[in-house]
Amino acid sequence: MKKILWLASWYPSKVDPFTGDFIERHARAASLETQIHVLFVVKDENKIFPENFFEEHRCYEEGGETTIIYYHSRKHRFGLFEKLRSNFLYFRIHIHFLNKYIADHGKPDGLHVHTGMKSGLAALFVKFRYGISYVVSEHWAGFCPEAKPNFSDRSFLFRWLWKKILKNAVGCSAVSEYLAVILQNRFALEKVSVIPNVVDTNMFFPSSKSVQTARFVHISASNSYQKNVYGILDAAALLVHKLPEFSLVIFGEPDASMENHVHQLHLEHIVEFKGMCSQEILREYIQESNALILYSRYETFGCVIIEANACGKPVIVSDIPVFHENVADGQTGVFVEPDNPGLLAEKMLLLANGHYRFDSELIQRWATDRYSFEKIGKQFAGFYNRFFN
Repeated sequence: MKKILWLASWYPSKVDPFTGDFIERHARAASLETQIHVLFVVKDENKIFPENFFEEHRCYEEGGETTIIYYHSRKHRFGLFEKLRSNFLYFRIHIHFLNKYIADHGKPDGLHVHTGMKSGLAALFVKFRYGISYVVSEHWAGFCPEAKPNFSDRSFLFRWLWKKILKNAVGCSAVSEYLAVILQNRFALEKVSVIPNVVDTNMFFPSSKSVQTARFVHISASNSYQKNVYGILDAAALLVHKLPEFSLVIFGEPDASMENHVHQLHLEHIVEFKGMCSQEILREYIQESNALILYSRYETFGCVIIEANACGKPVIVSDIPVFHENVADGQTGVFVEPDNPGLLAEKMLLLANGHYRFDSELIQRWATDRYSFEKIGKQFAGFYNRFFN
């Protein structure tokens, strides 16, 4: 069994328990076939821990181990100096951990960077200092040309460093064919492998509960331009008189402008904001819904799609290229033209009134056959066998 050290740029932690949770699930899946140890270094800006340095250790049922190192960098009246000191600590912690890891376990067979910036800079140093090769898995939606802002809007130094990280990797993977092609074209890379996101089928599964009234669910970590929550709200406003008894449950923290939009549309009795919740709560609401809606303007995958499908529920998604990789039209979900609330409302109405005949068991099998821990774990093992001898 190969021994791979992961360097994660994003990962759920006490600082932010949701960002990068898909990388944590990837680690759990990969641990079924490979000896995985994840390192995530994060700045403890608000002093959650009294110490300047604090280590958190996690172990998973599937195997593998995670070390999260929190560090605190004192504020300085000169912002640039503070930033330089924080980055110095970030990289020093990586090198210190690697030395300890090698002393305890020997050299890993390889490093696996998840999202190039900025843990990839540590991998770049390790490659030249210790001769340990690395691969990169990309997830970032900022590579999408439709993103606002996107990779092209970042500074020259940022873009140059990220390109350096990818060009020095022995291999690269992406969570979708759509993102893989973007990376190949932008960075002139060799073939980029596709290893999709994973769904925890022990967490997301069908329920015997029946749906009493029409309910739609939307899940996103932000109210960004990307997720187009306003488009979903506008569609809901068009349904009020056509579908009197329905609800729209939105998971994610609403800002003041979104709450005002709900008031302006007189949707207070329709829309319920649930904030950021655990996956157990998400599952219960998905199980008791007609469908999940993801009306994004751009994505690199869309994890909530396969979570809803694992519960046997269909999805309503915007008709963008990446969703054609993980949604079968008329079988696991339906497509709607982006930025067209009228058409979205029409699809919601048709689905709520039983116009579409979805097979819950087929939907569940679609998700589990393609995105289970076992399936993705084997893909990671094949990826490592290809690049690490």
